Amino acid sequence: MVAAARLRRAQDKAAACQPYVAKMQGVLEAVAAHPANRKHPLLAQHSSDKILYVIVTADKGLAGAYSSNLIREALAHISVTGYVGMIVTGRKGRDYFRRRDYTLVNSYIGISERPKWDDAVNIAHEVAKGYAAGHYDQVYLVYTQFYSPMNQKATTKKLLPVEVPGVDFGSDSDDGSVSDYI
Repeated sequence: MVAAARLRRAQDKAAACQPYVAKMQGVLEAVAAHPANRKHPLLAQHSSDKILYVIVTADKGLAGAYSSNLIREALAHISVTGYVGMIVTGRKGRDYFRRRDYTLVNSYIGISERPKWDDAVNIAHEVAKGYAAGHYDQVYLVYTQFYSPMNQKATTKKLLPVEVPGVDFGSDSDDGSVSDYI
């Protein structure tokens, strides 16, 4: 009963966030599409040689195939596109990729059960600074898309460069400092 109550609370929180996620996506696309913002470092198009993956796994192994499905999704994408490095959240993902000598840029352990806003901000700043500095040409997020308790899907989503349908950002870069934007 305790597990069912926790699951229900988590589902309610996820459902309550959906309108905000949709609105944030719309705002991001509107800001990115505005011509004055096209020289922002996070909108700059690079070659696709250097790829960073942000992989969100669990710290504990009590979630069935949750982490193994995410790892399988990441490996399938890496085999097609290549990579430079990974930022991994969760002990399961960190241990898997570390044992197989993948390049871990950073790992965040102990945040999967009760993630905080500050954790997300720290990861976002690390990713944005690396992208703006040219360490990565593309950034992908590998996470689990939740549909229902019985239906979740490991998903890979391109985070950077930001893509807006119908807008060509070109390869112009801003002469300003990266720290002006981040």
